[in-house]
Amino acid sequence: MKWYFASRQKHKHHISKILDFLEAKGHTVRYDWTKLGQLQPYNKHALESETVAKEITEAVNECDIFVLISDEGGTDMFTELGIAISRYLERNKPRIYITGSMNNRSLMHFHPSIIRLDSINSVFEIECPEMELAEISTVLQKIEEK
Repeated sequence: MKWYFASRQKHKHHISKILDFLEAKGHTVRYDWTKLGQLQPYNKHALESETVAKEITEAVNECDIFVLISDEGGTDMFTELGIAISRYLERNKPRIYITGSMNNRSLMHFHPSIIRLDSINSVFEIECPEMELAEISTVLQKIEEK
């Protein structure tokens, strides 16, 4: 399966571990934004920002599973969510999950294409029930505490 995770930058260390875990289990991470350097201010890195924006759009369009880790703030992750919803309406994929305690903070979180769950762990239980999560459970707990 091809995965894409949308989240705030403050979670990037934990997201990176999740992506590594998925790849070690034979899954494809469609785009790893956690390894990007500093692009802000975007206007001072316009060409690189344009390239990354195109790559992220392509990644969201091609993923099978889109996971947004909810938060009280954030910007780009909501744009990515909009791309995922649009793709879902066109092709009935990706499967879209919003996880965490803020999974109901926005009107669009209630779009019928979205599955709202309390934890990332629940996504793995649905999508990969065969996967042993013990080795990643500490990371999953930490990201949900933030």
